[in-house]
Amino acid sequence: MDPILEFDRVSFHYDTDADCQPTVNNVSFSLPRGQHLAILGANGSGKSTLARLMNGLLLPDAGTVCVAGMDTTDENFIYEIRRQCGMVFQNPDNQIVESTVALDVAFGPSNLALAAEEIRIRVDEALALTGLSELRDRAPHELSGGQKQKLAIAGVLAMHPSCLVLDEATSMLDPVSRAELMQLIIKLRDEAGLSIVQITHYMEEALEADYVLLLSEGSIVRAGSPEEIFSRPDELRELQLEVPPFIEITQNIDRIFCNDNAAAIIDVNEAAGHVSQVLVNARAEEFPEEILQDELFRLQGLVNAERRTHPHADEPVIEVNDLSFSYDENPLQKVCALDQLNMQSNRGEILGIVGVTGSGKSTFAQHLNGLIRPEQKGKVRVLSLDLSDKKNVRQVRRMVGLLFQYPEDQLFEETVALDLAFGPKEMKYSPAELAENVERAAAITGVSHLMDRSPFELSGGEQRRVAIAGVLALNPEILIMDEPSAGLDPAGREVILNNLTELAEAGKTVILISHDLESVARTADRLMIMSQGRAVAIDTPEKIFATEGILAETGLSLPTTVEFLNLIKKDWTQMQASAFTVSEGLAAILSAYLETAEEEADG
Repeated sequence: MDPILEFDRVSFHYDTDADCQPTVNNVSFSLPRGQHLAILGANGSGKSTLARLMNGLLLPDAGTVCVAGMDTTDENFIYEIRRQCGMVFQNPDNQIVESTVALDVAFGPSNLALAAEEIRIRVDEALALTGLSELRDRAPHELSGGQKQKLAIAGVLAMHPSCLVLDEATSMLDPVSRAELMQLIIKLRDEAGLSIVQITHYMEEALEADYVLLLSEGSIVRAGSPEEIFSRPDELRELQLEVPPFIEITQNIDRIFCNDNAAAIIDVNEAAGHVSQVLVNARAEEFPEEILQDELFRLQGLVNAERRTHPHADEPVIEVNDLSFSYDENPLQKVCALDQLNMQSNRGEILGIVGVTGSGKSTFAQHLNGLIRPEQKGKVRVLSLDLSDKKNVRQVRRMVGLLFQYPEDQLFEETVALDLAFGPKEMKYSPAELAENVERAAAITGVSHLMDRSPFELSGGEQRRVAIAGVLALNPEILIMDEPSAGLDPAGREVILNNLTELAEAGKTVILISHDLESVARTADRLMIMSQGRAVAIDTPEKIFATEGILAETGLSLPTTVEFLNLIKKDWTQMQASAFTVSEGLAAILSAYLETAEEEADG
């Protein structure tokens, strides 16, 4: 059977200068029908450009791209190519065009001039496949982020494609919505026979694929099964990617106990079972405990280096009391976004805010710099200023920087340098202070080399770093970051989170809103779990994840690392499962092993 997608020595330049480095450089691969391909690479590696070449949104400068045997440069085939190869982008709002869910799904088939009955059948099928049948008459703007992304997929499915291309389609979703979308992708592959191309920065998603391509500077540097790709952690790190922590922990356990470098175990249950068995075998063989004590001492040093002290405790800078807010005062249409919310945050603290889509996180954030003022019920005090008093809003905004969920929408100047300087200019900073703030913000976010570029020529990840730099250039006392790491490669994500940690250590207060529980657990001093507009829990990540049932009750799931350690804990009950880094996870496993050995020796 012919492949659904075939690239043959494809290159593409955005710049008309033939001497510049191509964004896609001599790429060749093919995708068999019914297969799931994951494409991984750092920001700027050419992934999104590759996706747009797949259905003729871009045309190659060299080589050929064929979809179901049709050359994308042949204008006679372009509509059929785009029907067969459907695209779903990062932001579903960019693909939604109609006033109801059913009409939006019908939009594509209607443009194919199909009969009304055929359109109805296709709409019903697509809604059923994506689990949206009961929402067919809802307005798209009333849907959650996960539901909108499913709607975008349903609109593509109604065109009866052979291939589905997902370009960072899960990056803005909460963990439950992301898991549901992944289940849908697997279902479409296994039951509907669709070919899937998935571009992602979530390494766990690539574990579900049949095949993985690693992209760097526009070229394929390695291709293989997920087991093969993730068996090379050093290579992935060189490409600014990462190995899922549970895989890396398992690989290190094999190294410590077995001196083995076997292929990666990519199923979390199998990995946990493997680790438990290695520990059982080590006890039976009386593995030298001195080796483990030395390794544990080394790991504890790494863990202590990763953790930070909190230098500014007990100095509240944000105080919220009984805050309620609804988006429409009409009782028949009222949407309650916040419901008697109470919280406090201290200077120098990183407070992580997590919750499913629609739990009120972004609405709460907009109250903290006066974009929404507490006029309905409750009090918000920021840096001792009452935001119900309109006179305080401008002063608060000078001291509170807010990064929106889609920060690329905040870019509008001709160059990156001008974009970073815009906020400080508006706030009347002196020329010297402006220059210093802009240079520091660019250095922190790693965009100094982009200062003369147009922000609209940058990759999605680069645009996100520029937007973050624009907020940092204001040098605010409080930083509110709404999904700052979404769309960033793993290395870029760690850089941003490390930068936030450094800012907190310098006395800045950081409110970190994120769907990435793994990252926020490693970074935040405390977590605030939001559900239905309320703060249902505020505590340290260790205590939050150790509290049975709280995540399930609020529609969240455990970070994979915690889930993995909990599985091992069934056999090794001394295990401390609230660990969020590879070093913490390994230290927890070795500590449990040594404690068990000591108890057996004493008994």
